Amino acid sequence: MTRADIEAVVAVAKAYGKKVTAHVHSDQSGRDAILAGVDSLEHASLLEDSTIDLALKRGVAFSMDVYNGTYTDTIGRQQGYPEIFLQRNTYTTEAQRIVFEKAYKKGVTLLYGTDAAVLPHDMGAWQFAIMVERGMAPMDAIRSATSVAAAHMGLADEVGAILPGTRPTSLRFKAIRLRTSQPYAESIW
Repeated sequence: MTRADIEAVVAVAKAYGKKVTAHVHSDQSGRDAILAGVDSLEHASLLEDSTIDLALKRGVAFSMDVYNGTYTDTIGRQQGYPEIFLQRNTYTTEAQRIVFEKAYKKGVTLLYGTDAAVLPHDMGAWQFAIMVERGMAPMDAIRSATSVAAAHMGLADEVGAILPGTRPTSLRFKAIRLRTSQPYAESIW
């Protein structure tokens, strides 16, 4: 999509009071989406520092599925994915995790994201471990899936916190260990 195409989508969404997220990997698509007025970027894998800074300045949040590359590598090796695919996955996984680290340090709003179709739903909580390994405070990781996500979506008065009058957030764990040398989380459904 061109920036003009994205601007048109944003204009229609805003006219109906909707938020817009853009599915991007490259720096150019991230920059175009930010300049077009999106509210958040999904993945944001290959962003340059200047684009991360632009997102911060414009209040654009990132939803980065930082565990998924590990899962893809594991399954890919088990199922015999071509080596070139595995190499590209390794490169983009590490690149995305570096962008995650930079965005967190700079103060970009980070939303918990799983790219749900990539891995089994009961593995969604595994994102937490990578988020913490890559420098996010454990409580910030949990907030990214609860109060921060709720605020981003304009739902902070309804969900995302344990407060009277709010609906519970669907975030349940059998085990969560984020303050150890090997963070781990297992979700239950």
